[in-house]
Amino acid sequence: MLRVLKPFGIRKGTLLEAMKTAEKAQEEFSASIKIKGAEIFPSLQERCIIIVGRPYNAFESGMNLNIPKKLADLNVLAIPMDFILLQVSG
Repeated sequence: MLRVLKPFGIRKGTLLEAMKTAEKAQEEFSASIKIKGAEIFPSLQERCIIIVGRPYNAFESGMNLNIPKKLADLNVLAIPMDFILLQVSG
């Protein structure tokens, strides 16, 4: 990445700091949607389907043929798998 950004005068320290900031923001976002999922699931009174897949496939309308919208039209709540807190036992 540093090699690609070199023509723009981006230094290694700047890149590393930006990557740390981005990683922290991603971790905070991931934690927040898992919290939201924990709030939503216990109170569900309706049918729902968990959409399994990578976000760039599962929630890109061209790739998924508008499945979340079609489910909504059928009054079925579509929830991304990222909202589920998975616990691995071992």
